[in-house]
Amino acid sequence: MTERFGFVLGGQISSERQETQSPGGVRWRRNPIQLLGRLSFSRGRHMLSLSAGVFVDLISAESVGFTAVRDVVAVDPGLRTSASWRPRLYRGLFARVGVAADLLLRTTRFEVAGIGQVAETPRAWLALELGLGWQFF
Repeated sequence: MTERFGFVLGGQISSERQETQSPGGVRWRRNPIQLLGRLSFSRGRHMLSLSAGVFVDLISAESVGFTAVRDVVAVDPGLRTSASWRPRLYRGLFARVGVAADLLLRTTRFEVAGIGQVAETPRAWLALELGLGWQFF
C-alpha cells in the first residue's frame, strides 16, 4: 500500500433548489470551489482518499412570482471534509464515488421587500459525489 499527499483545486455545480413563500419564491443554486489537502492510499488500481480544506460557495439566485424579479449572486466561505474511493479505469482516467460534508461559516438570506425573509441557505451540507476525473500528476 502506498501513500501520497497532495492538493486538490476543484469545483462543482449543484442541482437547483427552490424555496416558496406565497405569493412567490426563490430559485437558487450553489457552486462550491474548493482547495483541499488530500491524503491518498493506493493498492493496485484502487485508491482511497481523505480530504479536508476550505471552499467558497458561489450562490446564484433569482426571485420567482413577485412583481419585481431580481437576480442575486452571493459568496459564502466554508470548511469541507470528504472521503472517496477512486478505481483507475485507464491510465490517468478514474471513477470517483465519495461523500463530503460542508460547513458554511456564513449563510445567505433571501429577502423580499414587504414580505421579509423568503429563504436561507443551509449552514451544513452532506453530499454524495459521483464522477469521472483525470489525474495529470
